[in-house]
Amino acid sequence: PIEVRPFAFNRTANRSQEDNQAIAIVTFSPTTVTAGTKTILTINGTDFGTTPQNVGFRNSDDGGSSYVFALASQILTWTDTQITVEVPSKAGTGTIAIINSAGDTILASSSSSLVVDYAQLNATYDAGSGDYAYQTQHINDDGSGGYVWQMFTDFDSNTAAKESFIRAFDSWRCETAINWTIGATTTNDVVASDGINIIRFDNGAELPDGVLGRCTSRYSGCIVGGTDLQWYVSELDINFNDTTNWQYGPTLANGAQIDFETVAVHELGHGHQLAHVINSSAIMNYSLGFGVNKRVLSSNDIACAGDIQSRSNSFTPCGQPSMVDFDCSTLSINESNLAEAISVYPNPATNELFIKKSNNSIALDRIEIYSVTGKMVYSEIVEESVLEQKLDLRTFSKGVYFLSISSGINNTVKKIVIN
Repeated sequence: PIEVRPFAFNRTANRSQEDNQAIAIVTFSPTTVTAGTKTILTINGTDFGTTPQNVGFRNSDDGGSSYVFALASQILTWTDTQITVEVPSKAGTGTIAIINSAGDTILASSSSSLVVDYAQLNATYDAGSGDYAYQTQHINDDGSGGYVWQMFTDFDSNTAAKESFIRAFDSWRCETAINWTIGATTTNDVVASDGINIIRFDNGAELPDGVLGRCTSRYSGCIVGGTDLQWYVSELDINFNDTTNWQYGPTLANGAQIDFETVAVHELGHGHQLAHVINSSAIMNYSLGFGVNKRVLSSNDIACAGDIQSRSNSFTPCGQPSMVDFDCSTLSINESNLAEAISVYPNPATNELFIKKSNNSIALDRIEIYSVTGKMVYSEIVEESVLEQKLDLRTFSKGVYFLSISSGINNTVKKIVIN
């Protein structure tokens, strides 16, 4: 045994400034992460103490105006100078903080921002010793490789909404191989745990004020080997606000409209198990403004979905069959690759513009031109037999326009400049 002197309380007043370090976050690594993916963040600093408190991340569900805490189970180690923690699903880009155990006082915050490229939804479950976060995945739910969605009859009868939704639907299927199909319409007009993956408009004030759409994911799980909890998506429902001033497209939304296809891509992203991010230019940003159009998946969206899809078609949770990748080539060219199958030239243009199909199996219906304010300034029905269409631009004012080319329920929009 080694005898030590009792602590002398009066000596604390005589500590030097160097010895009396305040709690502080000095560095953290990595500086760019993904959330909800079990990515481990190492935080280095001073005077953290030896009793774990809260690690706060900017909350992606409110744009970072509040902090979301890592679960106690996600704090892996805690010493006086270093913390290791799994980045939680709701973590967004912004500063990180050490917050007291009561959750009401920030003890230290970082001077720089943690960048969160993408986030995945997690299922949270109390396994008897506190909450734990689990990654989710898809399965072969319908016996044909994936999941069947069904439109409620009034949504199906809204042609513009239906066409816009299918464009968003195809974006995810063709970019990420998520195996989704559209089945028969349903007369079931509720969001409920009923085995129906429904697409519908809400009734009255069903969605909270200001909410444009909501995707509900339901999970099933099991314990494997006595300790391993596995979770998979058992049902998906999407609800859109029925009173919103929607722009269904293919025209882009103007300053008084909300772009429906953008919201559909976003909500389907949640169905794919992507969580919110804090990035105003990203599809999965927590909010959307009037006149904002974000219909094209980014590399981060595709990478996040690809990670989820990889485990969905290689792992069999709870003995469920794994998802089979969707083969986008099974769609006809005018459904999946219309944009690539159409050439528009010259661009910028002066007196005339040519629109050429790659082959005559593509059946175009209509060509429309819109101003940047969303006003249609030109419309023409296209003869199916014509391989190349010429537009006379001599009556157009100089400026930027949007060219909409339709084929059945599908369309592509290209920006053109007239000099």
